Amino acid sequence: MLEILGGIIVSAIMILLSGIKVVKDYNQLVVFRFGKLIDSKGPGVHLVIPFMDQVETVDTRIVTVATPTLEELTQDNVAIKISAACLFQVADAKRTVSRVDDINVAIAELAQSSLRSGVSQYTLRQIVTDRGKLNAFLKEKLEKQAKDWGIKIVTFEIKEINLPADVKKALLRENLAEAELIKSEI
Repeated sequence: MLEILGGIIVSAIMILLSGIKVVKDYNQLVVFRFGKLIDSKGPGVHLVIPFMDQVETVDTRIVTVATPTLEELTQDNVAIKISAACLFQVADAKRTVSRVDDINVAIAELAQSSLRSGVSQYTLRQIVTDRGKLNAFLKEKLEKQAKDWGIKIVTFEIKEINLPADVKKALLRENLAEAELIKSEI
């Protein structure tokens, strides 16, 4: 009889201990009770109800997603190859878990489509001379969509722009002509 009671007590203690969750400083714990989203908890030690609660840990550190090199047409119909990098982090773990299946894939696809549509709204000269303006435009565009998912876009930066050889030569000639004009005015 005493062995049975001891076994029950040990089992009860093990079940209670299985409900203790330790959350690291850079994570959020999202708690579901019988499949319904209940709460999100920050770093520290938390107690969840075993067998009733399921938990999902969400990393809130900054993540980098790079777009592959895309060949796109600018507003003035010049084909360029362009790539970018997007840095983001989870701002609202509850929204992210309930609205997005795979955060990295979702942001990567969103970054690619934003880059495609953004390039087509600028001329080659604007892209080459004022990358900052294009970066800000693309970041704002991404933020509008990712905000609903509980994701904060930290930055969006154009990494590389590859121009066709004939376009490079034309730009070089144009820059040399401008330099000569300035030199003659001095």
